[in-house]
Amino acid sequence: MELFSFKFLAILFLATAFITIRARSKRKGPAIIRGKQISIVGQTLTAVISNTAALACLLDDGKSFGEDYKEKEPPKLPHSDDCQCELVNVNYRSEDWFNVKSKDTTFRQTDLGELEKKDFRFYKYMLIANHKDADEHIKNEYLELAEFISVSEDFKSQVLQQIQKQRSRE
Repeated sequence: MELFSFKFLAILFLATAFITIRARSKRKGPAIIRGKQISIVGQTLTAVISNTAALACLLDDGKSFGEDYKEKEPPKLPHSDDCQCELVNVNYRSEDWFNVKSKDTTFRQTDLGELEKKDFRFYKYMLIANHKDADEHIKNEYLELAEFISVSEDFKSQVLQQIQKQRSRE
């Protein structure tokens, strides 16, 4: 039989196809079935962020609770008389963790209006650091955290003005 004859190439093609089909049918391990994802279920506490919010509300904002989280039980609400916190049910599927887009909203509502995540974090940290009920350890810790967030000078001055307004009311 010649090396490049039609019969040789046809037999080689059929043998390769046969071996490939057999190898695919003998795959080891379970096949991945779509729709069978792992879910993480719980609750997230959301607080209204303002310069009149209670310290407990500011500290608990964004914490998650449930079987799949470090903290199993949410705190008893309301924290205080003027508390406006609420628990939101969350359900993250394994698909969500690996997607580029996050389920979290980009903006959060505050008494300064809608803020982007980094501005929101800076404002929240500054409110905690300047809260009348916070002890010195908490104040120093949150001031240090706020220093690591890069925000515009205009926004920094707006936040400081908002905090000064609250101090003058007290």
